[in-house]
Amino acid sequence: MEDFEIDFDNYLTTSEIQDKYSISRSTLYRWEKKGLLGEVKRTPGGHRRYTTKQIERAIKIKNGEIETKKYKEEKETGDEVDFGEIIETSSEDEDRPF
Repeated sequence: MEDFEIDFDNYLTTSEIQDKYSISRSTLYRWEKKGLLGEVKRTPGGHRRYTTKQIERAIKIKNGEIETKKYKEEKETGDEVDFGEIIETSSEDEDRPF
């Protein structure tokens, strides 16, 4: 198996996201746990890194611009739903990160 390094220059830190989008670290972690962000990369030191596409797609889902079956179910029932396998109901945003 070949080792390779990820170029983290193209990724945002939690602080950069907080500054750019006014999204708190705890919100990012909650979105990650629900599966809204897809695969979150980590530095060798364990720090999370996100792409702009991941963040902007999660914002669109939360704002209802992209609807997923599981998010729709959570909104309708008020029950928290595991977003582990998000299935889109819209074909918008085809170059999503996951």
